[in-house]
Amino acid sequence: MKKNKSKNLIKIIVTCVFTFFSVSFLFSQNTKVTYRVTINEYSNYSSTATDDLFKASEFAANFTTFHLIYNNNEMFFFAKKMENLSDEEFENLLLICDINGSYYRQTKNDFLYRIVAEKNLIKNLTCKSKVITNWKLSSEKKIILGYECERADSMVYIDYGNGESNGTYKITAWYCKDFKSIFGPKGFGNLNGLILELNQNLVTYTATNIEESFEEFPFKMTPDLKIIDEKDFFIYFQKLRNKD
Repeated sequence: MKKNKSKNLIKIIVTCVFTFFSVSFLFSQNTKVTYRVTINEYSNYSSTATDDLFKASEFAANFTTFHLIYNNNEMFFFAKKMENLSDEEFENLLLICDINGSYYRQTKNDFLYRIVAEKNLIKNLTCKSKVITNWKLSSEKKIILGYECERADSMVYIDYGNGESNGTYKITAWYCKDFKSIFGPKGFGNLNGLILELNQNLVTYTATNIEESFEEFPFKMTPDLKIIDEKDFFIYFQKLRNKD
């Protein structure tokens, strides 16, 4: 009788341990990367108004973090402000960062979905665009967070809906092959490793922490998202401006 009780107790313990590690394994599939942002040299854009905006953004950057959560299948990127930063200061920083909402993409395709956070717009408006794949790889290397990273450069082409290239700017990514991921800030990626630093026009995102996340993935593609292509997105915005 005692032997049966002992066997049952062992089975219960083994089952509990197995369940614990199974659940831990399930929720530890996500990796969370925290980035800080620094404002790049802005003398080329200098004026009284822009100088004030850039200086205010440099201050706001000290109280804002940017987060990339990813797994083997998908990624989600978003900004988060600290409590002592006002909404206006936060929004001005995001303006400099050219961030309007959060970003989602999947491993299986080259589409980037930007879930727009803008007042007076259609709820759940989501802009669909293509991810950059034409990187120029370099042998240049540097260390970020103790990891060896390699450099890659590309150009971002801006199309405001007229089918032409309305502007370009260069981006530089520093990616680490130690992490088997194609992701990076704002959905940039498709390199042979995780992007730990991204220099994009006016700002630079630099990773400050990498850790396993035991939380559920923060975003799901749902039928209520109003998905439109990038060109239609800019046309939609242009119509709103014309109304004003």
